[in-house]
This record gives sequence, C-alpha cells and structure tokens, in this order.
Amino acid sequence: DPIQVERWREYQTSLAKTIMSYELALCEWEVLGRSENEIYVWATCRILDNGSDSPAVIHLGVDGAIQKVEIPGTNWSSDIREMFPIEIQEIFLNNLMNYQQLSDHLTWRIEHPEEPPLIVLSSTPIP
Repeated sequence: DPIQVERWREYQTSLAKTIMSYELALCEWEVLGRSENEIYVWATCRILDNGSDSPAVIHLGVDGAIQKVEIPGTNWSSDIREMFPIEIQEIFLNNLMNYQQLSDHLTWRIEHPEEPPLIVLSSTPIP
C-alpha cells in the first residue's frame, strides 16, 4: 500500500512507543497479514544496546492513520490467540520469518538513522 509506505516514520514511532516505551527507538517490521483495519506484523526495535522483538497488531482508522498498536501482555499465549488469526499465529510460532535480515538491517540503521526500514526499501520500485 503506497500510502502506508509513505507513513513509515509514523509506523516506526508507534511500534517503538509500544514495544520499547521509547519513541526514538528504531524498528524494523515484517507484515504478516492484514484485515480491513488491522495490520499484523513482527517487529524488532532497538535503542543503543537495548532491544525487543514482538508480534504486534497495528489498528488503523478509516483514514489509514494509526489508532493504536497492541502487543501481547504477560498472558502471552492467551493474548496471541485473541489478537491474531490462526494463519498469522502459525507464521511466528513456527519461526517462518527472516529474523536475521530484520536484525542486520536494524544494526545498519543505528549507524544511519534516517534510512528507511527494509519494508520500505522492498516496497519502493526501482526507477
């Protein structure tokens, strides 16, 4: 979705605030699926040497703006079942994502913080 690609900074800030409790953290995320007003992602966020990974649900308003980001709480298993469709659960519970690629690009972005996340680079057509 080109509009969402343009909003990558908004996505990063919202994910960072929810996952790291610090909006200046850098994040990489992989879209695992989407429903009408929800985007299901796996996100990796870091600030300096502190980092965290989590599945997340990005709730969108009718205008496409982020309304809130939700991550599983202390009751992880139950929260996962409530928050994500079964096909999305299977993706991250069976480790079907390229965690290393997200982590490697995030490490590079710490040195280059204005560079976009991989999801934006992979969505941008080459002229």
